[in-house]
Amino acid sequence: MRISLGKRLVRAVRVFALVPLSRRNIVTFGFCAIGMFLYCLPSWSSLQVLVAKSVAGVLTLGGLPIWQGDNYFMIDGALIMISKRCTYIGLILMVLPFVWRGDHPIADGLRTLLFVSAVFVINVARICFTAILYINRVPWKYSHDLVSPLIYGPVVILTVSLWLKSARKCMTGKIETTSYHSKKETSLPGSR
Repeated sequence: MRISLGKRLVRAVRVFALVPLSRRNIVTFGFCAIGMFLYCLPSWSSLQVLVAKSVAGVLTLGGLPIWQGDNYFMIDGALIMISKRCTYIGLILMVLPFVWRGDHPIADGLRTLLFVSAVFVINVARICFTAILYINRVPWKYSHDLVSPLIYGPVVILTVSLWLKSARKCMTGKIETTSYHSKKETSLPGSR
């Protein structure tokens, strides 16, 4: 059953209508836009080399003969180059504002470190899996292009869902605190 474009737009509006417009949410979406802008600016070549070396190290540990250059490696006669898109830096920069909530600096730092580390490890495993499939004669469009959205989409959905849950808790907590104080302030001295 196919869902029309109009129904998809209505669903998207319903989801974003649940997000209250607060300073915190505007800042989060603003930093998300800045992250996507930053993705377009630098070359990220050092990160590409780091990912290529990590993938080559994992595949070497797996017993596969690897020749590794700067941001590429050769495995079983197939040359695989790590581009900026392969580093998942776009995913990290886009979703990072949803991870950094701004409530507690130490918790935010640990959450950010855990998120970036998890995405890096998952990405290296994805590229290793892609390389193994490709050298076993699975076409590139299946070994690479099919696997990537299966990771990218769920990471975005999970992170934004957790952020929405946190935003709702924060808004609920503020409402409860406000109503508690207003009841306390309006009561007359000596009355219960």
